[in-house]
Amino acid sequence: MKKIICLLIATFAICKINIAQSKDLGIIKQRIVTELLQNKPSDKQVETIIAKMNEDGSFNDINYSDLSTTASFPHGRHTNDLAYIAKAYKNNASVYYKSQKLKDAIISGLTFWVKKDFVGDNWHDNQITTPTNLMNLMLAIGDELPKDLVEKAQPMIGRANMKASGARPSGDRIVIAGILAKNLLFNGNDKMFDSIINIIQAEMKFSTGERGIQQDFSFHHRPDRVNNTDSYGYGKFANAYGEWSWYVAGTKYKFSTEKINLLVDYYLDGIYKQMVYGVYEDVGVRNRDVTIKRNGVERKGTLEIERLLISTDYRKKELEEIIKLRKGLAKPSLSFAKFFWQTEHFVFQRPGTTGQMAPTIYYLKVMNTIIFGLPMIGKKYQAPLSCKKQICLVPMKFKRKALPVS
Repeated sequence: MKKIICLLIATFAICKINIAQSKDLGIIKQRIVTELLQNKPSDKQVETIIAKMNEDGSFNDINYSDLSTTASFPHGRHTNDLAYIAKAYKNNASVYYKSQKLKDAIISGLTFWVKKDFVGDNWHDNQITTPTNLMNLMLAIGDELPKDLVEKAQPMIGRANMKASGARPSGDRIVIAGILAKNLLFNGNDKMFDSIINIIQAEMKFSTGERGIQQDFSFHHRPDRVNNTDSYGYGKFANAYGEWSWYVAGTKYKFSTEKINLLVDYYLDGIYKQMVYGVYEDVGVRNRDVTIKRNGVERKGTLEIERLLISTDYRKKELEEIIKLRKGLAKPSLSFAKFFWQTEHFVFQRPGTTGQMAPTIYYLKVMNTIIFGLPMIGKKYQAPLSCKKQICLVPMKFKRKALPVS
């Protein structure tokens, strides 16, 4: 009798745990879907996308035959457009809400994609771009699509996995783990979701001398000591980590205080100190992104900080000051000078002045075309260098615009 009672108690306890776990997973999934669908897609843009679609589900403005790296994978627009119109289908403020015509277009476009299964020459196309877009599509409308079509899309989404080449420790690891975690939620794979969340949480650590956060709070995306703090280390690593810390906040999967506080330190002592007043990105730390043409500078948003403040009040006043600066509600008050010794980068700030110093940045120039830019650390070069076969290594010159203090 005692054994039976003990068995019943144990069974009841397990059921209670499973119910609580199921509730937490529901909360996490709801947060992800709510964020995905929160912005209303433009009805005009949806109309434009539909108008471009051919009878076979392809789009008439995409060259599907060129999968080379130089083509920059225009195929990504196909899956991105499908995800975009799927959001309109689920948004009750859109004229396309629950539109059968739109749903048919989505099914046609996805059918074309799974038949062709386009694989780009750049690993990023296959392990991040396509899985991200298809995952967003599934989260938006997957429950209303033909089951066999959803199953056929799974291998393509599944290229975002922890054995993928891009999932090595770097700015991309958390992004790939995040796609996988969302797919596990979509498919109801609770057990594996637990392990992936643990992988994401564990990535917040010092990896001095390797890929990741360095002891000086700079970030290395590759093992070459190049400064990636304000690029991969910000938009991909820190923001992706912060995004998941918000998704799981208040559930059994919530990240530890130690990990969240390290993220705060990384933002304040690494990322924001390499920005202009913690508000604008500095062109000097863009690394190879300096070759991308951009129109001026814009204030960064405050979402990443607001998410942090849900989980911790650690260094709260400093975070709130960045929020005010980014909203134009305050003027800079901090004075500091810091040398990031792991990336040979020096920054300084005074309430009315900010600046950065780094190794000379060079670009490879082939037939007057910029191929890539990189810092030449620890070596001396005369500028400009002599050319061989129309290939020259020339110092880059930046035109910096004066930025407003507030």
